[in-house]
This record gives sequence, structure tokens and C-alpha cells, in this order.
Amino acid sequence: MNYNNVTEQLIIDEGISLKPYYCTAGFLTIGVGRNLETNGLSWGEMVTLIGQNPERKARFPKDFETLDGETLLMALIRDMKINGITEDEAMMLLRNDIYQCEEDLKLRVKWYAGAPDELKEVLINMCFNMGIKTLMTFKNTLWYMGAGEYERAAANMLKSRWARQVKGRAKRLAERVRALS
Repeated sequence: MNYNNVTEQLIIDEGISLKPYYCTAGFLTIGVGRNLETNGLSWGEMVTLIGQNPERKARFPKDFETLDGETLLMALIRDMKINGITEDEAMMLLRNDIYQCEEDLKLRVKWYAGAPDELKEVLINMCFNMGIKTLMTFKNTLWYMGAGEYERAAANMLKSRWARQVKGRAKRLAERVRALS
């Protein structure tokens, strides 16, 4: 699988914002679609965002690592609203999100490991967009994909409420699946 392809596609589909904004679903988001309300930031991400950015680090107490996670997250979000994040930081968060999607797919979709790379990229994009829990409700689509019935999988993708919500993204992803036939 080509991580650069996935990264480029997600930037096209999600855009990139170096300051927090409210996405169309009403969630506080930053970078390339990182939902700060449902996904938040891991402890490691928070320490990295503060510790590796000298300007941000100067705005935090020297013992910031002793703060509890919720307090640190709220302080970091306040800081990001004023000062934003760098593009490198946005890419770090995106890499972590792609990795998490891939791990979720490996655990939940039994045929994922043996799937064509193009299909893996589509699934990561879908997982990133809707989350693994919602993606797993696409039972017929996933079954068709796993069975190599790509035309039927693509048609099924386009019948969903998700496709009506994300329009162009769903059409692009369905075309990529259809092209596997």
C-alpha cells in the first residue's frame, strides 16, 4: 500500500487547517480532519506537540507532563485556537490516524491483509472519514469487496447515506473500487 497516495487523497478529501475549526458535523477539528472531540489527542501526541515545538513549550509550565490528560488536552486546544499547529504537526497527526485506521481494519476485516493495495487505500479513506464502527455497518459492501465483486461493492457504496453526505468523495472511491474489476 502506498501511504503517500492515502495521505494525498485524505488531504484532498479533508483539506488541511492549522487552526481548529468546526467540521460540517459540528466537531472541533484540526489538521487533516483530526476530530478533537471524539478522537482527541493521545498522551504521546500531546507531549510531542508541546515538547518538540519550542515556542509552544515556552507557553506551557515546565512540568506540563505531570498534568492529567484532560487538563493538558484542554490547555493544548486553547493554545491551538490561538497559535495553531505547524504543517509537520498536522502530518504527524495524519500519519497516526492512518496507522490507527489500518490497525482497526486488520483487526475487524478478516480479508484486509490480502486485499489489493488500491482497495486498502479506499478502506483506509472510508475508515478515516466515518470511523471503523460505522464502516463495519457496511456489511454487504464489505462482503462484496472481500469476495472480489468490486462492481457490486461500488454500486452498494453509492446507495448509502454516507454517499449522499460526502458526494464526490464517495463517487471517487467507488470508481477506484469499480476499476479493480
